Amino acid sequence: MEKSKQLKKEEAQKKIIDDKIIRQKKSVETVKNGLQIALAEYFGQSSMDEIYQKIDAHDVMKHLRYELSFNDNQKGELVIHAMENIDENAEDSNYRPEIYFSTAQLNTVAFSSFFSRALNSFSKLPIQSIFIDDPIGSYDDMNALGFADLIRSLLENSKCRL
Repeated sequence: MEKSKQLKKEEAQKKIIDDKIIRQKKSVETVKNGLQIALAEYFGQSSMDEIYQKIDAHDVMKHLRYELSFNDNQKGELVIHAMENIDENAEDSNYRPEIYFSTAQLNTVAFSSFFSRALNSFSKLPIQSIFIDDPIGSYDDMNALGFADLIRSLLENSKCRL
C-alpha cells in the first residue's frame, strides 16, 4: 500500500515536471518566432528578395530568406537560404548559398542583403545617401543589366541618392 502511494506521488511529480517542460518549450518557440519576425523586419527580408530577383543571379534559386537557427549550444545564428519557391514547408528546396553558389552569385546574395538593410534604414540616415563601390565587378552581362534596372527603378521611385 505504501509503495503504491509512493509510485502515485512520483507519477504526479513527473507529470508536473513534464508540464513545465512543455510550457517552457512553447515559450522558447514563441520567443524564437518573435525574433524571426523582428530580424526579417530589421534586415528588410522582402526588399532583399526583391533585389535578388531583380538582379537574377541564379537560374533556379529565385528567392532568399533569412532564418534564425540555433546550434547545439543554443547559440543563435542568422543564415540566408536560397530557395526555388517561397513555400515555408519545402525544406528540401532550401539551400545554403555559400555551399552551392559561385563567387559571383554569392556576391549578389551579399549585395542583396546589405543593400536591403541600407534601404530599410534609409529614411533614418541624416544625408539620405547610400554609397556603393563597384558591386557589379563579378556580374555577367545579364546580372549587370538587372542591377542597372534595379538602380534605375530605385532612383525613379524614391528620394534615394547613390
